[in-house]
Amino acid sequence: MFNVFEGNPKRTTLKRAASAGTQFKISVGALMGNLQSKTPHFVRCIKPNELKQPRIFENALVQHQVRYLCLVQTIKVRKSSFAHSESYESFLHRYKMLSPHTWPSWRGSAVEGASYLLRDLPLSSPHFAFGRTRIFVRGEKTVAELEEFRRQRLEDLAALVQKMWRGYRCRQRYILMRQSQIVIASAWRSWRVRVQVYEWQIGKTRLFKGKKNLFCLYRVAREEYRELKRRKQIEWAVQVIQTHYLQWRRRQFLQRLCVSLPSESPMCREWPAAAKRLSDTSLLLRRIHHKWRCHKYRLKFDQTARNRMREKVTASIIFRDRKASYPRSVSHPFLGDYVRLRQNVQWKKICVETNDQYVVFADIINKITRSSGKFVPILFVLSTSSMLILDQRTLQIKYRVPAADIYRLSLSPYLDDVAIFHIKAGCELPSLAHEAGCSDCSRGGGSSPLQGAEHATGCLFQSDYGKKKGDFVFHTGHVIEIVTKLFLVIQNAVGKPPEVNINTEFEANFGSQTVMLSFKCAGLPEVQPGQIKIMRKGSRMEVLYGAKLQVLPDCQMRIPVQ
Repeated sequence: MFNVFEGNPKRTTLKRAASAGTQFKISVGALMGNLQSKTPHFVRCIKPNELKQPRIFENALVQHQVRYLCLVQTIKVRKSSFAHSESYESFLHRYKMLSPHTWPSWRGSAVEGASYLLRDLPLSSPHFAFGRTRIFVRGEKTVAELEEFRRQRLEDLAALVQKMWRGYRCRQRYILMRQSQIVIASAWRSWRVRVQVYEWQIGKTRLFKGKKNLFCLYRVAREEYRELKRRKQIEWAVQVIQTHYLQWRRRQFLQRLCVSLPSESPMCREWPAAAKRLSDTSLLLRRIHHKWRCHKYRLKFDQTARNRMREKVTASIIFRDRKASYPRSVSHPFLGDYVRLRQNVQWKKICVETNDQYVVFADIINKITRSSGKFVPILFVLSTSSMLILDQRTLQIKYRVPAADIYRLSLSPYLDDVAIFHIKAGCELPSLAHEAGCSDCSRGGGSSPLQGAEHATGCLFQSDYGKKKGDFVFHTGHVIEIVTKLFLVIQNAVGKPPEVNINTEFEANFGSQTVMLSFKCAGLPEVQPGQIKIMRKGSRMEVLYGAKLQVLPDCQMRIPVQ
């Protein structure tokens, strides 16, 4: 019989040994698997000298090797491109603890998780690039920063785990000690009760004897328990009844209030009475109802009515409790154009030249002269940009003051209807005489003096011959309205409200000198009741207002009444 194991008597298997090619193939496969599991790094070896001895460095030989291996170009390409790349899964698995969106677990796609992760890191977007299956990092510095962030975050997580574990241990220990304390306290109280019962039984003052006395103690305790239970039931019933009663009272109040609501006028101050317990609720409902009807009242206004309401509110803020003539102006609406100047054809031509198309206020009022205090009737016009003083017959402009040049409005607290408008010291006002005598204006050939002023700009506002008139003093029956409208015009032009001075004495600039204006309200024989008299004495001007006199029969004294 043929011997199968011929040549190797120790061989006990029929499998042939691996050949050299198979061994080489297996070795190469193991090497490639090992290499793919690592991060590749390209290493270039440079010989410092041909002698193969230490501490000898030949510069020419090293430069030749660097040029031959293209190390400079490789470093430049490496530096300009992305130095590190990693798959999305491994990147997210390694750095997911750096973002609250991806920690502790991420259930979406790896690409979306990596984008959320990088969005929460303090790194700029040019350092990263997203591929189809991998994420690319431009520099090693960015990778080092990511590793540093990861190290700090791991330390924080470790501290958090330690903290939670220590807290859990302490809570478990506390619960165990608490339960032990309850058991010990319960046992101790039971022992004390038994000791007391035993002392009561064997003491000199025995209260109970035998089982009969113990049964009496049990019966007393049961009666007390029943009494306590009955009291608790009574308290619970009282609370239920009280709650239902209060809810019923609230419903009754709301139903009665729904039927008996006051009128929708904001001026109405009526409100149904409420119980003392519901006073806060009633006050809150009253405020809400008042806001609602005010809102409903405002919805009825158009833009013109809103402007008038704004003027009335502004007048209340300025003059309430400060000016005696304010209460009688509340019921009168602010009309503005009392002379219908907007329909005048001549004014339409003038307003186009002066850029004063919209008239805020126009009326014939009295201008008080500075020297003698006489009244001169003039046409006072207030536009959205300036204040104009015109001749009431020819509509010739005497003065035009920009709103930005008026910085203060002064009045007295009495019923004299006098107002002083303070002009800035550096403002030079155009006078009619100067406009008529200016040669440049006369050469303009226009019918209006303002047309010549357009050709000679300095003639109207900045002329060296312009007369510095100073502050203006007016007397008008619409003093509240004119001051309120001028206040709003100046506020819109300058951006801040002007100063409103209401006092009995203040200074005024009359061009060349400063005059002290003094207001007096008294019953004088030379001043008729309701009239004013102005006297100028040097640098002082007194405005006397004749008030009505009331005679008291007891003391026979005359008291001025405003």
